[in-house]
Amino acid sequence: MISGGGITPGYSELSFNGRTYSGNPTVSPQTNQYLTRSTVLIDRFDSFDQAKPLVALKNGSIAGNSIKASFDCTKAASPVEKLICTDANLAALDVKLADVFQRGMKQWASGGIAERERAAQRQWLSARNRCSSSGHASQCVEESYQRRIAEVQIQSGQLVAPKAVGYSCKGQEQAPFQVAFYNETDPPSAVLTFGDKQVMAMAAQAASGAKYTAPQVEFWEHHGEAAVKWSGKSFTCQVREKP
Repeated sequence: MISGGGITPGYSELSFNGRTYSGNPTVSPQTNQYLTRSTVLIDRFDSFDQAKPLVALKNGSIAGNSIKASFDCTKAASPVEKLICTDANLAALDVKLADVFQRGMKQWASGGIAERERAAQRQWLSARNRCSSSGHASQCVEESYQRRIAEVQIQSGQLVAPKAVGYSCKGQEQAPFQVAFYNETDPPSAVLTFGDKQVMAMAAQAASGAKYTAPQVEFWEHHGEAAVKWSGKSFTCQVREKP
């Protein structure tokens, strides 16, 4: 913000010689931004209108940017890839997923389902890229990665499977309901099994108790009683007593 001297207060770009800003006692040096010859690389944003072009160096790195993803950022093509290359948190998640998926492929190869999982990964990439039209792009991409990482870890057996908790649900006695809580994922997750249907839900913020959500599914448990929403149905469940 520039003000004083009879001018109208406002924001303006200042020249920077690599050591100091131009002499203006009313302006404090900016921090927490990458500077490259007067080009500011925004490290986190929610609108793609804020994005600045990235300057590629001859060695393949990005000028003023030490962030590394699992792919070559100098060849980032989609808006989401460009976002990842300017966000250290998203880049770290991208690297983690690449490692988790590689480990998963080793497990799936022995089971003969590798091609199916490659197709699932391509479908996920398409869904992730749709975050570019979200009003909160960074959050959308972050949650997409967190969900996919947990999904691959669980499906490929990279985590020890916890013992499922059985519930008795009012009005749904014909369909057994079980929940396996995976506290090792980040954030924690749960695999919900309702009859012959199964979904993975991620932990969500709640005023009390434990809440897990997935598309069209919500599980909110407090003191052994759970409120469940499943594809338009709402019912309550209680932990089944051990025989």
